[in-house]
Amino acid sequence: MSKSGQNLSIFVKLTAPIALSLFVNSCAQAPTMTISPSQNAANDGSGDGTPVDGSPDTAPSSTSPVLTSPATGMSPIASILPSPSPASAPSTSPSPSSAPVTTPTIAISSDGDGLFDGSWKTVEQYVAKNPSLKSFTMNAKDSKVFPLGNNTKAPNINQSPTRKVQVYIPEGIDKAKEYPFMIGLDANNNWVEPLASFAAKLMADKKIPMMIVIFVDNGGGDSRGNQRGLEYDKVPSDNPKFLITEVLPAVEAQFGIKLSKNGEGGGVFGGSSSGAAAFTACWQNPDRFQKVLGYSSTFTTQGGDDGSDHGAWAYQESLIAAAPTKPCRISLEVSSNDNNYFKSTTEANKLTFAALKAKNYHVRLNIAPNASHVDGGVMKASMGDNLVWLWRDYPR
Repeated sequence: MSKSGQNLSIFVKLTAPIALSLFVNSCAQAPTMTISPSQNAANDGSGDGTPVDGSPDTAPSSTSPVLTSPATGMSPIASILPSPSPASAPSTSPSPSSAPVTTPTIAISSDGDGLFDGSWKTVEQYVAKNPSLKSFTMNAKDSKVFPLGNNTKAPNINQSPTRKVQVYIPEGIDKAKEYPFMIGLDANNNWVEPLASFAAKLMADKKIPMMIVIFVDNGGGDSRGNQRGLEYDKVPSDNPKFLITEVLPAVEAQFGIKLSKNGEGGGVFGGSSSGAAAFTACWQNPDRFQKVLGYSSTFTTQGGDDGSDHGAWAYQESLIAAAPTKPCRISLEVSSNDNNYFKSTTEANKLTFAALKAKNYHVRLNIAPNASHVDGGVMKASMGDNLVWLWRDYPR
């Protein structure tokens, strides 16, 4: 080897360790990025969040990683969530700007409370039983709570002169006993199903107590300036009073049955505006209604009738935090592609859930991916499990 070649070899041997050390240090200081598995958000087009392969409970894919950059802030719903456990922290101590961040979550408690953010697993499958319903008609002219022309700001309000009430009475009812009940609002919005079939099936399977299921039409129209908006979106509302003083007594009189006068035996279901109304029933009268089932509940500023400018938005805005915790058990569902009228329905439900959770309510929220407003597929996939959760400890 020439003298110049020998000198080059000596130079490489002396400088290589220094270069390698510099390279390693620069890599250690580079910004990091956490990798989390895909949540398999695609669905089969039904709107119910069912994966493309048709399996109801597929685990997140480990072969399709999704890169997520470190979080830069925390949403209102995340602000009440627990911090990541120390065990999940990296063993090294990178700079704050490069430290990987684990997104906080609300764990599902042993009571079934918590946040189901795209993680719902259906247990109670929907079976269309279409049970026989009895019915009668209520006339607005006979109502003391919602008589014709009852909206003082809109005397020409869109109001139906009559409303239909349908009732499911399971076989074997002892008319000498009081029975719990579930009221389904907005029955004329085609939301009798899947509640009627789920109730019949779960009662037959002895997974919920024997109960009377009552479906009540809204009073007509929609949103502001209409009877439905007046009944459902207004906070406070006269609708709980209407249910207690007019609907429930009429059902008892029509069919010779007795309904529970204890709040633990009363539940209300609704979707959209009537979902908010279901919560309002428990909020105003927990002595009669303590079970709440709401889908895409309009916890927004839609309720502008008769001076209620903020409507159900006021719950998370101030009402829940300011009041003592009430004996309400609340199951909520909202869709990732929900309505955006008078504020985002999705965000309104997240904020309401967070406010309730902060006050130690028994509450659960399912955020359904790739679904729409009051999604029929989501109701069929989750309502049975929600009914079991709501009534889980009621005496059989």
